[in-house]
Amino acid sequence: MLIDLSFDHYLSLHRSRFSDVPLADFNTVTYLNRVEHEASLSHGACRNTARPSIALRGKSP
Repeated sequence: MLIDLSFDHYLSLHRSRFSDVPLADFNTVTYLNRVEHEASLSHGACRNTARPSIALRGKSP
């Protein structure tokens, strides 16, 4: 698990080397897709992927 967290941290710091999409934009689109498909997710999946709506304020894909 620590290796996974370390790799995720490295990727978030150096995302521009691997993708043209900024991390904040990727996160916003990912969570908007999650909200769009929430009805098809289990209760546990919804709980584990919940994000405060304030983080999405003013964002659009």
